[in-house]
Amino acid sequence: MAISANLGEEIFSQSSMDTINGRQFAVIEFYSPGPQGKIYNLMFTTSVNDAMAIFTFNCPESKLEEWEEDINDIFESIKFD
Repeated sequence: MAISANLGEEIFSQSSMDTINGRQFAVIEFYSPGPQGKIYNLMFTTSVNDAMAIFTFNCPESKLEEWEEDINDIFESIKFD
């Protein structure tokens, strides 16, 4: 499910469910204002042993293309025992 809304200065881009290493994650991407331009924010959440695990990544919008491949590698490396 993708949702878009302008929440004041924050721009909520999309939310979805994704599977990483066999585990379901809720994924939220949005932009927020920063002192030198927009900040890209990515959040992944999942349930682990009846607790919530939250992973986040953010960077200036201007650097997003540089980080895009690394972001995928970082989140694909998430594993739980």
